[in-house]
Amino acid sequence: MYLRFTIPSDGERTPTGSAAGIFGAAGRLRDAYRFDTWEHQWLCEDLDWFNEHLPVPTDIRRGHAVCWFKPEAREMISRVRRMAALIERAGIAVRVYRKRRAGTIVYEDDFQVSAVPWRTTFAR
Repeated sequence: MYLRFTIPSDGERTPTGSAAGIFGAAGRLRDAYRFDTWEHQWLCEDLDWFNEHLPVPTDIRRGHAVCWFKPEAREMISRVRRMAALIERAGIAVRVYRKRRAGTIVYEDDFQVSAVPWRTTFAR
Protein backbone atom coordinates (compact mmCIF):
# COMPACT_ATOMS: atom_id res chain seq x y z
CA MET A 1 0.00 0.00 0.00
CA TYR A 2 1.52 3.35 -1.06
CA LEU A 3 1.10 6.33 1.29
CA ARG A 4 0.76 10.00 0.40
CA PHE A 5 0.52 12.76 3.03
CA THR A 6 -1.20 15.98 1.96
CA ILE A 7 -2.38 19.25 3.45
CA PRO A 8 -5.85 19.71 1.86
CA SER A 9 -6.34 23.20 3.34
CA ASP A 10 -3.08 24.47 1.83
CA GLY A 11 -3.75 26.71 -1.16
CA GLU A 12 -1.16 24.95 -3.31
CA ARG A 13 -2.35 22.31 -5.80
CA THR A 14 -0.61 20.07 -8.27
CA PRO A 15 -1.42 20.51 -11.99
CA THR A 16 -3.78 17.53 -11.65
CA GLY A 17 -5.71 19.38 -8.92
CA SER A 18 -4.68 17.16 -6.02
CA ALA A 19 -3.61 18.68 -2.71
CA ALA A 20 0.05 19.53 -2.30
CA GLY A 21 2.24 17.05 -0.49
CA ILE A 22 3.30 17.46 3.09
CA PHE A 23 6.87 18.58 2.36
CA GLY A 24 5.97 21.67 0.34
CA ALA A 25 3.29 22.65 2.83
CA ALA A 26 5.60 22.02 5.79
CA GLY A 27 8.23 24.22 4.17
CA ARG A 28 5.72 27.05 3.71
CA LEU A 29 4.57 26.67 7.33
CA ARG A 30 8.18 26.69 8.52
CA ASP A 31 8.91 29.84 6.54
CA ALA A 32 5.80 31.53 7.96
CA TYR A 33 6.90 30.67 11.55
CA ARG A 34 3.56 29.05 12.39
CA PHE A 35 5.06 27.12 15.34
CA ASP A 36 6.54 27.66 18.78
CA THR A 37 10.34 27.86 18.86
CA TRP A 38 10.90 24.21 19.80
CA GLU A 39 8.30 23.04 17.23
CA HIS A 40 9.90 25.19 14.54
CA GLN A 41 13.32 23.72 15.35
CA TRP A 42 11.92 20.17 15.32
CA LEU A 43 10.25 20.75 11.94
CA CYS A 44 13.46 22.23 10.51
CA GLU A 45 15.45 19.22 11.72
CA ASP A 46 12.96 16.80 10.17
CA LEU A 47 12.92 18.63 6.85
CA ASP A 48 16.74 18.72 6.84
CA TRP A 49 16.80 14.96 7.54
CA PHE A 50 14.50 14.28 4.58
CA ASN A 51 16.58 16.56 2.35
CA GLU A 52 19.60 14.44 3.23
CA HIS A 53 18.01 10.96 3.06
CA LEU A 54 15.12 11.06 0.58
CA PRO A 55 16.14 11.19 -3.10
CA VAL A 56 14.53 13.82 -5.29
CA PRO A 57 12.61 12.17 -8.16
CA THR A 58 14.29 12.74 -11.50
CA ASP A 59 11.19 12.53 -13.70
CA ILE A 60 8.11 14.26 -12.39
CA ARG A 61 6.45 14.87 -15.77
CA ARG A 62 6.35 18.64 -15.50
CA GLY A 63 4.62 18.59 -12.13
CA HIS A 64 1.87 16.15 -13.05
CA ALA A 65 3.34 13.30 -10.99
CA VAL A 66 2.99 13.11 -7.21
CA CYS A 67 5.12 11.17 -4.76
CA TRP A 68 4.04 8.24 -2.61
CA PHE A 69 5.98 6.39 0.08
CA LYS A 70 6.52 2.70 -0.42
CA PRO A 71 5.40 0.51 2.50
CA GLU A 72 9.03 -0.62 3.00
CA ALA A 73 10.11 2.95 3.85
CA ARG A 74 9.25 2.43 7.52
CA GLU A 75 11.65 4.95 9.05
CA MET A 76 10.63 7.65 6.59
CA ILE A 77 6.94 6.97 7.16
CA SER A 78 7.48 7.12 10.91
CA ARG A 79 9.27 10.46 10.60
CA VAL A 80 6.66 11.93 8.28
CA ARG A 81 3.91 10.82 10.68
CA ARG A 82 5.73 12.69 13.46
CA MET A 83 5.90 15.74 11.21
CA ALA A 84 2.18 15.35 10.40
CA ALA A 85 1.36 15.22 14.13
CA LEU A 86 3.26 18.47 14.66
CA ILE A 87 1.38 20.14 11.81
CA GLU A 88 -1.96 18.87 13.12
CA ARG A 89 -1.05 20.14 16.59
CA ALA A 90 -0.88 23.59 14.98
CA GLY A 91 -4.51 23.12 13.87
CA ILE A 92 -3.80 22.17 10.26
CA ALA A 93 -5.33 18.95 8.94
CA VAL A 94 -3.13 16.35 7.28
CA ARG A 95 -4.74 13.77 5.02
CA VAL A 96 -3.18 10.39 4.37
CA TYR A 97 -4.05 8.49 1.20
CA ARG A 98 -3.44 4.74 1.09
CA LYS A 99 -3.54 3.18 -2.37
CA ARG A 100 -2.48 -0.10 -3.88
CA ARG A 101 -2.10 1.62 -7.25
CA ALA A 102 -0.86 5.22 -7.27
CA GLY A 103 -1.22 5.86 -11.00
CA THR A 104 1.28 5.57 -13.82
CA ILE A 105 4.68 5.28 -12.14
CA VAL A 106 7.33 7.49 -13.77
CA TYR A 107 10.02 7.27 -11.07
CA GLU A 108 10.94 4.76 -8.37
CA ASP A 109 13.66 4.43 -5.75
CA ASP A 110 14.01 2.41 -2.54
CA PHE A 111 11.64 4.66 -0.59
CA GLN A 112 9.06 6.11 -2.95
CA VAL A 113 7.39 6.20 -6.31
CA SER A 114 6.39 9.21 -8.32
CA ALA A 115 3.23 8.59 -10.31
CA VAL A 116 0.93 10.50 -12.59
CA PRO A 117 -2.44 9.95 -10.92
CA TRP A 118 -5.41 8.49 -12.73
CA ARG A 119 -8.81 10.21 -12.48
CA THR A 120 -9.77 7.67 -9.84
CA THR A 121 -6.56 7.78 -7.79
CA PHE A 122 -7.85 10.29 -5.24
CA ALA A 123 -11.51 9.24 -5.38
CA ARG A 124 -12.82 7.61 -2.24
